[in-house]
Amino acid sequence: MSGGNVGDLTLLLAALHMPSHHLQMIAYRMPWFTLIVGAAIIAAMCFLSLPEPARLTLTLVGGLLMLDGSLGLRVLPMMTPFASFPEDWLAIKRKFYFETLGVGRFLAAALGCAAFAVSATTFGDGDWQVWCLVALVVGWGCVWTLAALKAIRDVLAND
Repeated sequence: MSGGNVGDLTLLLAALHMPSHHLQMIAYRMPWFTLIVGAAIIAAMCFLSLPEPARLTLTLVGGLLMLDGSLGLRVLPMMTPFASFPEDWLAIKRKFYFETLGVGRFLAAALGCAAFAVSATTFGDGDWQVWCLVALVVGWGCVWTLAALKAIRDVLAND
């Protein structure tokens, strides 16, 4: 590459970099987004005729998104009584939703849903599906709580 192309690439990457105030607005609205998208997925499962493993998997995805949104709206503020400044709140939500904690949480949920879909397709119907769904939801709640506590600790410890 010539020097001009590297400069153009740098300018392009700088133009694509999201300003911090946009990221703060998205972080503030992320729990609402996950709550609404999860509800829309569950509502869509009422009207779409899909095979049973696909319906259960997509319902699980919608349920996990709704759980993430509802916990993010109600429980996360109660876990952070010392984050009195708006900058602290935004830093906690940004770390919780967009940095490695957020990516790891959503990746773990996606892998859990994919494993459930593969096992439901492979092994068929049975009571084991209910227990797997319960275990995935409880596990997601535990992972959510641990990630929230880590995000709070990391942000407030830096002050």
